[in-house]
Amino acid sequence: MLAQALPPLGGGKIADFHFRIEGKYNDMKSNDLKLTIRFSNKNDGVVEFITPQRRGMQEPHMDGSSLISNHLAPESGYVAEVTRTYAVDDGGNKRKTDVNHQMNFYFRTRTKTSPDGRIISANYGKIYGDFDFSSGNIDKGFYASLGFAACYFNPTPNDRNVEFDPKRNLNPDGNVRQP
Repeated sequence: MLAQALPPLGGGKIADFHFRIEGKYNDMKSNDLKLTIRFSNKNDGVVEFITPQRRGMQEPHMDGSSLISNHLAPESGYVAEVTRTYAVDDGGNKRKTDVNHQMNFYFRTRTKTSPDGRIISANYGKIYGDFDFSSGNIDKGFYASLGFAACYFNPTPNDRNVEFDPKRNLNPDGNVRQP
């Protein structure tokens, strides 16, 4: 199945994003973690954009229009790495995080280049919401959690259109309400 993690966690076929969580973990009430998002190919990456009207991760739209991004992903400006931090002090209170629920991303993956560095082929998409993560309850066998509000991937190479087409949804189990 497409739009999933790779085995053994899912049935995905291609690794577009690589997620790594590292840091100090004593227990759920005491940890200091860093999430790093990297990509599979040189010239893959993300471009950030802000939606100031969104109030939280579960609300991907802005007040008024449900269209919160440009219909075309940018041609340039992609960065190859994103990091986020999450820390909890000994009392279990969230001490720090740099997750911003108003943050969104255009992304470029599966990038192929010519010998002189020009992009020959790439796929584009967008993510609504920041890469939100927490430590979960690792000491009891649970894994760290990672989430964002919604994701759209255009499967047509070199098409920067990131408008949502429900007839081509790669995640048939998803509750799709947004473009």
